[in-house]
Amino acid sequence: MERNVNYVLIGGIFFAILIGLIVFILWFGRISFNEDKFRIYTITTSYDISGIAVKTPIKYKGITIGHIKHIGFDTTQLGVVKITLLIQRSIPIAKGSSVLIDSQGLAGLSYLALRQNPKGEIIVNDDDAVLTLDQSFLGKLSDKADSALEEMLGVLGSVEKLLSEKNVKHISSTLTSLDQFSQSLPALSSNINRALESINGELENGAGAMIAPTLYQTQKSLQNLDILLQKTSNLLDKFDDNPYPTIFGEKK
Repeated sequence: MERNVNYVLIGGIFFAILIGLIVFILWFGRISFNEDKFRIYTITTSYDISGIAVKTPIKYKGITIGHIKHIGFDTTQLGVVKITLLIQRSIPIAKGSSVLIDSQGLAGLSYLALRQNPKGEIIVNDDDAVLTLDQSFLGKLSDKADSALEEMLGVLGSVEKLLSEKNVKHISSTLTSLDQFSQSLPALSSNINRALESINGELENGAGAMIAPTLYQTQKSLQNLDILLQKTSNLLDKFDDNPYPTIFGEKK
């Protein structure tokens, strides 16, 4: 009789420990038998979702209102993550609202913070239960840094091509030709002036009165050409001294 009592006692203790273990697992895993009190919301995003997982809590104004039910890839879109949320039906959520991955302190646990759309209508039907995932400040900063780095690399690549050995030789040859032309410019200008003086003398004698307007326009064009060539010569001198600021401008 005493042996039977010991078996019953051991069996009762075993079942009590087993029931306690099941209750602990359910409590620790935050499993709820009242899922009808929750509405299922979905999120599809291409952002990085590091820091969150299944059972990650969802908070609104610092109060926990639900948790993540499932995370996986969207089978209909390449590289897109689909997140399923369970949020209490008693919490009104507007259409167009979003969630943001946040954390408690610098090294705290991550959670999803709900951000209501103040201009949206309240979600009533389960078909409209769609939210968006906003990037955190660090995520936006990282994307901007990546974009800036890509643009900088593109500029450096263009500068490298511009200052390649082949282009430098070509620019040097062009500068030499322009320099030779600018040196011959005074002689050319002197010859033009002598020709114009000769024509003016003929015009004063009454010959060639019909071509006077054309000669005037020619003289004006030559003067403009003289000014343009002087500016070109100054620009070439600046480029020869320091090509980078001449092309890209002075840094402010």
